[in-house]
Amino acid sequence: MSRRTALLLSSAFFLFTASMVHADETAEKWMKYFDGDWVRESKLWTTEEGWTEEKATWTGELAAGGLAHISRGKGIWGEFMTILAIEGHSGQFFEYGSAANGYRWRINFTEVSDDTLSGKLLGATGEGEISIKKTGKDSYEAKWEFKRKDGSEMKGTAKNTRK
Repeated sequence: MSRRTALLLSSAFFLFTASMVHADETAEKWMKYFDGDWVRESKLWTTEEGWTEEKATWTGELAAGGLAHISRGKGIWGEFMTILAIEGHSGQFFEYGSAANGYRWRINFTEVSDDTLSGKLLGATGEGEISIKKTGKDSYEAKWEFKRKDGSEMKGTAKNTRK
């Protein structure tokens, strides 16, 4: 291997590693941001029911030395729990959630910036897109669209405010 090729490869590796470290740091900041007690006011639309409104409360806390975040709450799905973390083997920032009504989901965040998260929403019954945007030090909005395998749809917005 020529010296030039080795230099190019090491530079590429450095840039790739540096971008992963930045993404990890930004993901960790988001996990810290979600700490505390929250109120979520959602507007949901489904093919079957049309528009409905929901109010949920949830509490989040850092875990595993700040490398994961666990939240628990209550809403229209009954009790729910989410885990935010960064996968060790891939560096993927993700959320896994499960609710008392049997609904389970995973979000693979593909955009992780200081003010915005967005990614692919995967559930047992279909998939969609979600985006989360900070609107203040103690508030953020989430928007999602989800298409079920049976062709029905679900979409919504949620305003989250720290108590």
